[in-house]
Amino acid sequence: MRDYMKCVIIASIWGSFYSMYYIVERGSIYVSNIIIHCSISIYDVIPSHLIEMTLKMMPIFIFQIVFGTSIYKHFCVASVYYFSRCNVRIQWFLREIVRVFVFAILYNILIPIIVIGITAIHSSIHFDKEGGILFIYLVLLQSLWMFFVTVMMNLISIKVGSEKGFIITTGIQLTLIILLGIWDKLLPLRNIDSDQIIRNAFWLKWNPISHLIFNWHTSNNVLVDKFIHNFEFSFCFYQSVFVFTILSSVVIIIGCIIVKYHDLIILNVETEQ
Repeated sequence: MRDYMKCVIIASIWGSFYSMYYIVERGSIYVSNIIIHCSISIYDVIPSHLIEMTLKMMPIFIFQIVFGTSIYKHFCVASVYYFSRCNVRIQWFLREIVRVFVFAILYNILIPIIVIGITAIHSSIHFDKEGGILFIYLVLLQSLWMFFVTVMMNLISIKVGSEKGFIITTGIQLTLIILLGIWDKLLPLRNIDSDQIIRNAFWLKWNPISHLIFNWHTSNNVLVDKFIHNFEFSFCFYQSVFVFTILSSVVIIIGCIIVKYHDLIILNVETEQ
C-alpha cells in the first residue's frame, strides 16, 4: 500500500505541475493537446533541445529513483532469512516485476488525468477520439520504458549496489539523449534527399530513446497523424511498442537468471561487510 501511495503522490505532483501550463487558458481545450503536452515532445534533433528533452524526462527519472530499489532492497537486509522462506525465487521475481509494471501504468495514467481534472476547473475540456488514441500510446510507451529501466536498475543494484545501479542506468539514458542532440550533425533528417532520410531514420530507430519522442511518430489515422509526424519518414507507434516489449522481455529473462543464481552469502554490496 505504501508503494501505491508513493506512486499516486508523485503522479499528482507532476500532474499539478503540467496543469500550470493551462492556468491562463480559457475556453475549449482538447484532450489530444493535453496528451501531447504530457508527452516527451521535441521538434528536432539538435543540441538546443537537449535540456528541454531532459526536463520532459524528469517524471521518468523520478519514478526510477523511487522504485529503482524496490526489488533490490530484499537482497541487502536480512536477505538470507527473507529468501529462506521463499522456495521459488523466479516466481517471487515475476510477482515483483508485475508490481513495478502496474505502478508504471498507474503513474502514466494518473498524470494526464490529473492535468485534465485540474484544467477542467477553469476551462472546457473537449474529449476527442484522437486524444483517447494518443493517451493509450502514451501510457504504453512510457510504462514499458519505465518498467525496462527500473527493473534493469534493480538488477544492476543487486550486483554492484544501488548507487552504482542508479549512476549506470541514468548515465546510459543521458548518453542516449546526448547522441540524439548531435544526430543532426552526423545523420541529418531534413534538407536532404528522401533516400538519405530513410537510411538515417533507420539508424535513428536504433537509439531506444528516440522511440519515446511522441511527435516523431506517425499514425495511419489521419486525424491522429496531424498531432505528430514531425519528420518525413514512417515511425509507427507499434514499432516502438514492439522495441520496448523486446527490451523488457530481455531484462526479465536476465533478471530470472540473476535472481535464481545470486549468492546470498556474499559481502553486502553497500557496506562490503
